[in-house]
Amino acid sequence: HNNSAIQYASKNGHTEIVKMLLADSRVDPSYNAIRFASEYGHTEIVRMLLEDSRVNPSRHNNSAIQYASKNGHTEIVKMLLADPRVDPSNNAIRFASEYGHIEIVKMLLADPRVDPSTNSNYAIQYASKNGHTEIVKMLLSDPRVNPSDSDPRDEHCYQKVARWYRDVAFRLACRHGQTAVVKVLLADSRIDPSSGYNEAIENASEYGHTEVVKMLLADPRVDPSVRNNYPIWIASKNGHVEIVKMLLADLRVNPSDSYYDYNFQKSYDNAAIIFASQNGYAAIVQILLADTRVDPSAVDNCAVIKASENGHVDVVVMLLADSRVDPSACDNEAIKCASIKGHAEIVKMLLADARVAPRDLNYVNNSQKRKRSGWCGNVAFRLACRNGKAAVVQELLADSRIDPSSDYNEAIKTASEYGHSEVVKLLLADPRVNPCVCRNYAIQVASKYGHAAVVKILLEDSRVNPGACASDWYQENAAIIYASEYGHKEVVEMLLGDDRVDPSVGDNYAIRKASENGHAEVVKMLLAHSRVDPSACENAAIRYAASNYHTEIVKMLSADSRVDSRFGDVFYISNRPTNCHM
Repeated sequence: HNNSAIQYASKNGHTEIVKMLLADSRVDPSYNAIRFASEYGHTEIVRMLLEDSRVNPSRHNNSAIQYASKNGHTEIVKMLLADPRVDPSNNAIRFASEYGHIEIVKMLLADPRVDPSTNSNYAIQYASKNGHTEIVKMLLSDPRVNPSDSDPRDEHCYQKVARWYRDVAFRLACRHGQTAVVKVLLADSRIDPSSGYNEAIENASEYGHTEVVKMLLADPRVDPSVRNNYPIWIASKNGHVEIVKMLLADLRVNPSDSYYDYNFQKSYDNAAIIFASQNGYAAIVQILLADTRVDPSAVDNCAVIKASENGHVDVVVMLLADSRVDPSACDNEAIKCASIKGHAEIVKMLLADARVAPRDLNYVNNSQKRKRSGWCGNVAFRLACRNGKAAVVQELLADSRIDPSSDYNEAIKTASEYGHSEVVKLLLADPRVNPCVCRNYAIQVASKYGHAAVVKILLEDSRVNPGACASDWYQENAAIIYASEYGHKEVVEMLLGDDRVDPSVGDNYAIRKASENGHAEVVKMLLAHSRVDPSACENAAIRYAASNYHTEIVKMLSADSRVDSRFGDVFYISNRPTNCHM
């Protein structure tokens, strides 16, 4: 396969093996051997291969010298440059500059065939990006190099505005925090630090490169207020305290400027404090609050809402201490968000503020709000129950304004539905809560979804009737039917242990559904119950188990003397009419 033996030997540095293979006339070393040896730095093997007339070191677009330059193999590069067949003008200087190989860059620059400005001065751009200061200096001293060149990809895409994309080397150095390189490039008159709409200071601010920002602010050409003061709000968003301080000290910077959301085609004022609050950067929030231009109540008090939602206690404390902030804004959105996410400490703080109304209506739509007292109220509380935030539920229950039974005891219904046993416990301890509403919906829905812990807690409450009928289809003992249908073994076991539960209702619907759906353990438990008749509805249980190929259940049912085992045969079923359907 293309003389793979010599290729692998060259790649792995097995000098003696390469020597033996070269002596064998059947071996052709001309394919990739020189490339691999050069790439992996095996100097002696490269020397041997170069002495073989069959080997062409310029093959594959001079890949040998490209890889040797990329990986810093100085001696190999020297040998390859000495071979007249090798053309180093392709990518060697790019790779050597990008990966910081100073000696190789020197050698390549001394070769008249090498042009360090190829590919829109790629060499200096990536040496700058990676912080190779000495190489940047060497390249700048070459008159062919233009450090202000643009990225060829940008120029191709934006030919009419290519000037916006100039000074790529400088902008890359700023983006990656290469302070020494930035200093060197700023000293070059060809560099414009404001190019690309001042992208340099935007990137340095975004990525937290303090020293770079300091240097840029000292240059009068740089405008830190560019694009609606992008530098300060992006620095605030990412938590770069020192940069925020430096930017605020510049009179051109306005910390209250807006952020434009292109997704929603909308502008938001005071972006800096909103983002800092959202991400919990308390030190930055403190700095911004001290600036009279900043309004922490902007965009419907978005700052306190976002801080509450994300659980940033220190930030919420600071914002609540500011008289301009209204924590009840947007229909008390702050406490709703904190409740959903389970931030109990923040909920406690918000409840202590007289402006916050935890019983406020949901802000679905004014036309949809019910006029009836209590309807759709207690949104924060119900959301906490729905999401299982027990600590928040406890805080809210301690507030006299909260009614845990609002909206037809929606709280306990949703807590039961989502299996939040700790929340259910807290609710049942409150005398205002009625777990029996809507025909004992709570235990039915908990049984349906297999929340055994919730079912157990509800069964211990004397008000709960596990034999109640379903609210939607008026079938008694809905709890056991649901649990059997969905195969919740533990729930079925608990319900069967309660005398109020009758598993035979609806023509023994429970065992029929368990058999149909293949829940063998549930079928076994139901068969052991004296009230269950597995032959009900013309042996529907075994018929449907057989139709769905639940072999184990068919065997169990066939072993019961009340069941006609012939219905366990699918062929028999298909040829016998029946009046009973599931």
